[in-house]
Amino acid sequence: MKFSKKAVSEIVAYSLLIGISLAMAGSVYVWLKFYISNPLPTESCPSEISMIISDYCCKAECDPDLPAKTLNLTIQNRGNFNISGYVAKYNTQSAVSLGDIIGKNGFCIAGTSPPCSGKVAFLHPLPPSQVNSTLFKYSANDMIVQLEPYRNVTSKIGKSSELVYCEKAIVTQKISC
Repeated sequence: MKFSKKAVSEIVAYSLLIGISLAMAGSVYVWLKFYISNPLPTESCPSEISMIISDYCCKAECDPDLPAKTLNLTIQNRGNFNISGYVAKYNTQSAVSLGDIIGKNGFCIAGTSPPCSGKVAFLHPLPPSQVNSTLFKYSANDMIVQLEPYRNVTSKIGKSSELVYCEKAIVTQKISC
C-alpha cells in the first residue's frame, strides 16, 4: 500500500492543530486556576485615617427642645482621607468594668427604633478637618462610646463599591450625661 505525501501532510497538519489547541487550553486552565486562587488584593483602610469626638452634649445641656435621652455627638475628621461614615456603639461603664466588651450595643440614631446598628452614613464623604454632628438616643447616663470609621471604596475591576472598616482608627471615649 502506498501513502501519498498529501495524505501524510494532512494528518500531520491535523495532529499539530489538535496539539496546539490542547496546549492553549492547558495554558488558559493554569492561568485561570492561578487567577482564581490569588485574587486582586482587597482595599484596606489607610493608616492616616483618624477621627475624634470633638464635642458632645446631652439633652439638658445643649438644647431643651430635644427629646429626653438624646445625645448630640460631634466628630471631626483629623486624618488625611475622606471618611464615608462611622459605626457608633456603646456600653455602660459598669458592664465594661465587669469584663463585657466595649461597643456591644449599637446606638439608635434619633428617629429610628431598635434594633439599631449605629451606622452613620454621610451624604457626602467627610473631608479632613471637617466636623459632623449626629443625634443619638441613649439609655445609660455613664457610658463608654466606641466609633469605628469606614470608607466607601470603588472596586478597581468593576463599578461596584464596598465598605472598608478602619479597625486601626477606632475611637473610644467615656461620656457622662
